[in-house]
Amino acid sequence: MAQQVIGFIGAGNMATSLVGGMIAKGIRPARIWMSDVSAERLDQLAAQHKVHVNTDNNEIAGRADVLVLAVKPQVM
Repeated sequence: MAQQVIGFIGAGNMATSLVGGMIAKGIRPARIWMSDVSAERLDQLAAQHKVHVNTDNNEIAGRADVLVLAVKPQVM
């Protein structure tokens, strides 16, 4: 995963925990993109973790080399 862009569809507790751990292990926040239906939630994450955010799942999927689906099963 040298310089791959990592995208997250869903920005709830699971995704936030994964992102926090990745950043703690040295993955640069600039390589992480997150999407969620809540723009307010995304604003919080952008401020907290300095990651890229967008409400458009297609935008995230198009940018990501690795895509993590971090949504509840009933949302799929």
